[in-house]
Amino acid sequence: MNEDMQDPPPIKAQDGHIVPHGTYTAYNRWGCRCIACRAENTRKAQEYRERKAQEEGRTLRPKVKGIPPHGTRSRYTSKKHRCRCEQCCNANRKYQAERQWLRRRGLTLKADWE
Repeated sequence: MNEDMQDPPPIKAQDGHIVPHGTYTAYNRWGCRCIACRAENTRKAQEYRERKAQEEGRTLRPKVKGIPPHGTRSRYTSKKHRCRCEQCCNANRKYQAERQWLRRRGLTLKADWE
């Protein structure tokens, strides 16, 4: 409705009162997608995830991922941290060789349910 708007128009409720922007209710009930409402929804969702994790006795993985280590295929194929050092190239060659070996035998690396 109001995507990427810095100064969105006011939201009028059915009973005539104005719904303030930057609230969880404006996002969920009234469908406002302005920057402030999306930010509040994101904050509320993160708060919920943290509370559920704490209730279940587990920790959340961090959202920000670090740079993949050298000598791994993930570092070789990374779009942002692409590396072509000898260790990373060898890791990619090893993966490709295993993949070829499996394909020649009619097997795949994908799970059956995919």
